[in-house]
This record gives sequence, structure tokens and C-alpha cells, in this order.
Amino acid sequence: MFFKSDNISFEILTVQKINRKNVDCSSYPRTYNVLAFRIKGGAEFYSKNEKLDILENDILFAPSLPEYSQKTKGEEIYAVHFVSESPLPDVIKKFSPRNPEYFNLQFSELYSVWTAKKPGYLYRCKSLLYKIIGAIESEYAQSSHFPDDKISDAVDYIHNHFTEGSLSVDALAKMCAMSDTYFRRLFVKRFSMTPLKYINRLKLSYSKELLRSGYYTVEEVSEKCGFLNINYFSLFFKKETGKPPSRFVKKER
Repeated sequence: MFFKSDNISFEILTVQKINRKNVDCSSYPRTYNVLAFRIKGGAEFYSKNEKLDILENDILFAPSLPEYSQKTKGEEIYAVHFVSESPLPDVIKKFSPRNPEYFNLQFSELYSVWTAKKPGYLYRCKSLLYKIIGAIESEYAQSSHFPDDKISDAVDYIHNHFTEGSLSVDALAKMCAMSDTYFRRLFVKRFSMTPLKYINRLKLSYSKELLRSGYYTVEEVSEKCGFLNINYFSLFFKKETGKPPSRFVKKER
């Protein structure tokens, strides 16, 4: 695990977008933790005589207690300051995401929601930070179990874009710089199913979630899940569940 706990409770103190030039300073023990995404620039952190290089697109976790020093010739970061009674790492840690664009978007939205402070913003901010922490843990665990996995980028892309009708196995294979055949073989070896079946399972799970919410019509669910038309969605859903989407929630109740 990247964080020590799989059930972190926290209170956000502030979310900042920091843009500064030359920095050479020491940080003394604080009362809060920091989770930061580096938009631009690099920095060197020194703690207990150990050096940690933080590059553009890296995520840094700095716990509240340890003293450390920092040097940078320019940086732009999103920084979340928070407190927590949950057990957290007691050393500075670095995470280099495979899909930094995703994390950049999440931190950006978190900063925007915090800054706007519209009604309910604290709930949305906590939800977004949990989403970020969950994504970090998921990717961290994946890289630990599959350190040389050649299809990880494609798997991440599937989870972020499975509702898009343009998603194709051919594009996923090209993303990994391999042939369709080789990509399918590696995918089946890891997940025991084809890429298309994996994508359809994600769509099915998401469609069930949307139908259970009661907020969307069958046609809206079909569109949100990336199906070409409602008839195809209905046939697919009935084949997978044994009942049409219009009767799914009623039957469950």
C-alpha cells in the first residue's frame, strides 16, 4: 500500500495552487499532512540525509511530523493540506503515475471546487480526495504485482474511457506498441477474458449502477454507457442479466 491504511478518514484544511520560483528552505514539523501534484518543475527533498527527486507529474506525500528541506528552481503544484487520525506513512513518499493527465484533472477539479465554495463543497472535496487516494492505491498495487506489465497503460485507459463509443482494441494495442493479436493474448493471460468482454463488463456494471439510482431513463443510461443505440443496449443487457433494463430495478425490488 502507498498509504498505511485502507480506510483513511480525514479533514481537509485547504487546497492551494502554488506557483513559485527559487526555493531553498527547511520545513519544521507541522500539524497537517500534504498531498501534492506537481504540474510543472522539479524539486529536491532532503529528509534524514536521504534525497528524493520530485519531477513534473509526480505526486508527493509529506506527513506532518518529519523535518525536511526543499530546493527548487521553479514549480507549480496543487497542494492539499489535511489532518487525519488514521495511521499514515511517517516518511516523505513519491508516486509517479502512469496516467498523470487523470490525476491532473482530479486535482484541478478539487482545487476549483474548494475555491468556489458553493453549498456542499466540503462533501464534493472529500469525495474527490478519496477518488485520488483510491486511484493512487489501485495503481500502486498494480505496479507492485505487475512491475513489468506491458498493458497497464491500456488497462488504465479502459477504466477512464470505457463509456466512449470510439474505444477500440486496435487503438489500445497501438497504445502499447504491439499487434492486436499479441495485445489480446497478454490481456487474456492477465484477466482470463478478452478486452471486449472486459469493457462490456465495466459497461454492464455501470449501467446497473445508473439504473438503480432511479435518476435516468433507459435511453439516458444507454447513452451514458457508450452504446450506439438503445436497442443494442437492451439486447446486450437482457443477454447478460436475463431481463431487459426497463424491468431490472423492478425485479430487484
